[in-house]
Amino acid sequence: MSQARNTRLIGGGFWSPSQAVQAALGRSFDVVIHLHQVKAAQLLP
Repeated sequence: MSQARNTRLIGGGFWSPSQAVQAALGRSFDVVIHLHQVKAAQLLP
């Protein structure tokens, strides 16, 4: 958690691999949530 690694901040939008940044999660965030399973979002009409 203290070593900087490629990190993507995923909110409600879409991202590309070129948007990855180097961040040490332990120094950058108070809470880290890891989801074991996710599925693709559906676009609203």
